[in-house]
Amino acid sequence: MQSEFALPYDNMSPLEKPEGALTILYNQLVSPKKAVQALSERRPYWLAFFVIVLSVLSRMTAGLLSPSSPLVFGAGSLFALLCIAQFFITVIFAIAAASIYHFAATNEFKLGDVRVLFLLIAVCFLPGIFFAPITLLVYGLPSAAATAVWTLCAIGLWVWSFVLQIIAVKNYYEISGGRSFFAVILPFILVGALGAAVFVLMFAYLVGTIRGLVG
Repeated sequence: MQSEFALPYDNMSPLEKPEGALTILYNQLVSPKKAVQALSERRPYWLAFFVIVLSVLSRMTAGLLSPSSPLVFGAGSLFALLCIAQFFITVIFAIAAASIYHFAATNEFKLGDVRVLFLLIAVCFLPGIFFAPITLLVYGLPSAAATAVWTLCAIGLWVWSFVLQIIAVKNYYEISGGRSFFAVILPFILVGALGAAVFVLMFAYLVGTIRGLVG
């Protein structure tokens, strides 16, 4: 007997249930709307940390392959420490982003769950796994060409992740694309506003100090 309190996933037949984690990750790259539905219904929170670990390892490995890498200067033992630090920074960022997105996207039709949104946002970091492969592919190119190609690819990966977050917010909260775009850029607006406020305060303090010295 099906419970009226069961999640939609619990009330699905075996044929209707989404497949395993690999299928969800594949859909996240090629059909993110299906991934959002599967993640919001199954809620495999472990997958959020799994994707973050893969993304961090790929980015850090890409950094180690750079000629200016700390490994070149005999500081390769810092790799594990840097990975751990980057992991926690990414998790904190995902939690903060999910909280802000949730605040901006919640409406009377869909309240949502910030924990599910954290899962959705973390899985949106999946394109980051391609940083290391791209670095390997451009490794043999001339320096200028390698830098140009890698930079363009890196920008593409960040934009890809950004678009995935917009799709996740839009489909999970069932809101318009414009509102979901605003929700995703809101953290950057807040950071920019905070940075501008700090700059204004520091400038005002500096001007006051100079006037005091001159006067």
